[in-house]
Amino acid sequence: MKDLLNPRGGLAGLLWETKFIYTIFLLFNLAGYVVMGLMMVNRTGFSNATVAEYYQGNEDQPAATELKYRKSFPELVETTHFHLFSIPLLIFIQGHIFMLCDWNRSLKAGIVILAFTGAALQIG
Repeated sequence: MKDLLNPRGGLAGLLWETKFIYTIFLLFNLAGYVVMGLMMVNRTGFSNATVAEYYQGNEDQPAATELKYRKSFPELVETTHFHLFSIPLLIFIQGHIFMLCDWNRSLKAGIVILAFTGAALQIG
């Protein structure tokens, strides 16, 4: 905690052990983002039609190659509830680590705001 309360020299001033832990954490996060992207593309594709089919289902289309059921309201609320807690917490932790880098303070703040805005749009 001392590293975050009084960061002398930013990332360069951290203990080796702290850098090691942050690096492992961020590598796991990177792997998680890659898997999330693959899941998103696999489930919803890149077009509005495939995204709509993912949420609305295709039960009424007899020619569909893969049957997809409509997402119920409770299912959507449960998924949204989980993401509203987990995604901001993850960005919060990543933001703390990112703010230790030597970049311009305004640029760092803008990138963190952009990350939270992107998360809000993705959840929405």
